[in-house]
Amino acid sequence: MINSHYQKGVGLMEVLVAMLILAIAILGYAALQVRATTATEESMKRSDALIILNGLAEKIRLNPNGDYKQYQRICLIVAMDVMQTIKLYMI
Repeated sequence: MINSHYQKGVGLMEVLVAMLILAIAILGYAALQVRATTATEESMKRSDALIILNGLAEKIRLNPNGDYKQYQRICLIVAMDVMQTIKLYMI
């Protein structure tokens, strides 16, 4: 039989190893959350850019005669939309 004198502190070591593994897992999960948040923000920016570009393409399509005075107003409106979107992301 193994003497219980030699087993003192083994349970504590097992707990410490388990806590170390848990701490590493929690840090990995936190890093994963940060990356997911960054990817979500980038995806939202790309989505907003596509919406703006689709609106611009639609306005260009609606101006087949090349009415440039109207076109300048459209570009001004689109530029204002872009600036508002950029301001939203700068906050």
